[in-house]
Amino acid sequence: MGTIAKINLAGEEVGRVEVPAGLEGYTCAKEVMHACVVAHLANARQGTASTLTKGEVDKTGRKPWPQKGTGRARAGYVASPLWRGGGVVFGPKPRDYGKKVNRQMKQAAFFGALAERVREGQVRLIEDWKMEVPKTKVMAGLKKVLGMRRMLCVSDGEARAAYLSARNVPGISFQPVNAIGVYDVLAHTGLVLTEGAWQALLERFGKLGLHAKEARQ
Repeated sequence: MGTIAKINLAGEEVGRVEVPAGLEGYTCAKEVMHACVVAHLANARQGTASTLTKGEVDKTGRKPWPQKGTGRARAGYVASPLWRGGGVVFGPKPRDYGKKVNRQMKQAAFFGALAERVREGQVRLIEDWKMEVPKTKVMAGLKKVLGMRRMLCVSDGEARAAYLSARNVPGISFQPVNAIGVYDVLAHTGLVLTEGAWQALLERFGKLGLHAKEARQ
């Protein structure tokens, strides 16, 4: 059974916490994680891009000049897609890019990604994020000491001072434990969780019954 380091706000190790063997050895098929990430990014798209067709452009329907006798090319209407200000051929219209992924796949992918970060040694625990006043220097120093290029800080309660301290530091994200997903874990090179958040994730892992070594969907 492996362990992960417990640190303070200065990044100093103050203890070790054991990782359940079921989580440490858990793996998930890359195809499942890929599908969840694609769905997450697709669901974040607004899909509001829109253009006007030749029938929707606010132009007159009259013929701009006679068919013959002018020496110019034939023209039937000024809303033609060939003309400036005319309609757009096969342009984008508002649409829903959303993709559905079932809950079991999401949970399998999330804990597969979390277990991967644990095996890489890129997970740290912290007692809490309590800070009397926001101090950007504290969070920037923590990131530097841990050597995490992109650090995800996870809390299980009120941590406004820490959030305000982290929001202006490049490469640091702050999320509550009930809001993180597989994309958040994979998009960051390391995680720093409060002990309460870690326990909440372990309880969730135990309830799901994800004890198989690999999830195949």
